[in-house]
Amino acid sequence: MIIDIIVSFLCAVSASLGIGGGGLLVVYLTSFKDISQRDAQGINLLFFVTTMSVALIYHKFKRRIITKNILYILPPCISGGILGSLLAKNMDQKILKVLFGAFLVFCGISYLMREIGSKKGKNNKNGL
Repeated sequence: MIIDIIVSFLCAVSASLGIGGGGLLVVYLTSFKDISQRDAQGINLLFFVTTMSVALIYHKFKRRIITKNILYILPPCISGGILGSLLAKNMDQKILKVLFGAFLVFCGISYLMREIGSKKGKNNKNGL
């Protein structure tokens, strides 16, 4: 149980830094805790809601949220969440695992490409 608490804390910290703590949590749950992909993603949604709630309160307190923009963002988020959960519920576990793995690989490659691009841009601006 101590290891679970430590992993949860590290996932929360990495999520708050934008590193993808939820993805790490799903990998931990499916690989080390023998939890099904579907259940791990459900736990991840609960994890996300709590992490997001703390972030929302913090950013609202710091006046970094434009409240009127929430009206534009909320409907697609809710409908996407419902659609995604229905798809995941009715999808074969093996396909769900492959799609989740492919999503993580895609996110990792996108992040690396963005970082490589930003470093090239910085080097060009400095005349290097």
